[in-house]
Amino acid sequence: MTLAHRMVEPAMWLDDAPNRLLFIWTLPDAGAVWTAKHAARPDPAVARWWNEEAPAFLLSRKRSTLASAEALEALDHV
Repeated sequence: MTLAHRMVEPAMWLDDAPNRLLFIWTLPDAGAVWTAKHAARPDPAVARWWNEEAPAFLLSRKRSTLASAEALEALDHV
């Protein structure tokens, strides 16, 4: 996985409200996405981080799987 973007909303650190953080990771293809997901799920260190460390600073979490428009256009010709 390669970290492509780290973004903060709003564009300043807030003292009296939460900020939204957006991290965009890239992988070379769909197979690599699923390989990474399935490799992390049974890892006890990953589970421990999400269950013990992350709650101290997280209010919510949302994950999405995205593709470029060009990648979807290529699927139309299969």
